[in-house]
Amino acid sequence: MVRRRIAAGVAVLLLIVIVLLINGCLKSEKQQSLKDYNHAVSQLAQESDTQVSHPLFTDLAGASGKSALDVEVQIDQLRIQAQSVASRAKSLSVPGEMAAAQRALLLALDLRVEGITKIAALVPTALGGQGKQASSLIAGDMEIFLASDVIFSQRVGPLIKQTLAANGIHGLST
Repeated sequence: MVRRRIAAGVAVLLLIVIVLLINGCLKSEKQQSLKDYNHAVSQLAQESDTQVSHPLFTDLAGASGKSALDVEVQIDQLRIQAQSVASRAKSLSVPGEMAAAQRALLLALDLRVEGITKIAALVPTALGGQGKQASSLIAGDMEIFLASDVIFSQRVGPLIKQTLAANGIHGLST
């Protein structure tokens, strides 16, 4: 009888240890998926800035010294790059708790694609005979980039940081 009680106690203790180990592994896996998502979003944001936004502003600033066709081709290439970034964002593995951040991220990146598409359509006109009118429209389309930046800085970043903090992850940048 005593042996059975000792065996039952050992079995219960072993079961508790196994449950704690499994729980620890699941928590670690969840935290790693959140960290991986944060890292992927950071990379996409950096790529969008360095390979799309900055070159766009540089191309537009130097557009008056180039042919309209050259500028249009450069901006179209940036549009393709922006679409690539947005597509990669859509294919991210998104932890359930990051769904709101993902929606905001997709909106921000889609706005960038929309802005570049509209600007690319107006560049030939701006560099042609109707420069003043087209330049005003381009300036208006640049507001789309501002909206994209605001969504990223005021929604995407804070939502990711909030979710990370709620899961005990601190010290990561977004």
